Amino acid sequence: KVAGSLWSREMPVSDGGASGVVDVTNPATGALFQLALTHEARPGPHHKTSVLTFRARYVLVNMSGQTLGYRQAGTEDQVLIRPRHKTNFHWSDAALAERALCVCVP
Repeated sequence: KVAGSLWSREMPVSDGGASGVVDVTNPATGALFQLALTHEARPGPHHKTSVLTFRARYVLVNMSGQTLGYRQAGTEDQVLIRPRHKTNFHWSDAALAERALCVCVP
């Protein structure tokens, strides 16, 4: 649960095959956080232990040498990313049907 967000849908993990995308919406901001979920069984003496890992679904890496601006298409919420930096990307407006990214050189 992201601070202020609604709970995600249920995810079965007992089958050992849990993986996919978890959507978490924040009703206060309207943002949609998409998290990638992977499941890994531990080897050896810990074979009964499962590790569930959550990561941001999208990570933007700026290798251009210039500061870039980015935003979700259909919004005006521009964010800057400096050269040789990376940042997690989440959708700023969960209500928009189109999930597209816009980039500019400010």
